[in-house]
Amino acid sequence: MTRTARAVLRCLPALLLPLLAGPLRAQTPYQRLLAANVLDEAQRESLAKLYATLNPAQLRRNIDETLEALWKLADRFPAAKAPAEPELDRAACG
Repeated sequence: MTRTARAVLRCLPALLLPLLAGPLRAQTPYQRLLAANVLDEAQRESLAKLYATLNPAQLRRNIDETLEALWKLADRFPAAKAPAEPELDRAACG
């Protein structure tokens, strides 16, 4: 590896760190609301309490379980088939 390549690799974390800390960093809707300063104190406290109770892993499990139940229901009640089209009487068509 060349000396220049090593220097670039050494500086890379310092170059990328501002990007990670800046506005390009992904934020949850909750974090965006807090950063926008559009909430009054009561709203901020209410959302903070709700946010503290959320468990992303549990939410994902709940979503997966609900989807599984919906798929099972869909399997029990197959979609209605379209009625068969009547055959044409070729002699009547001319």
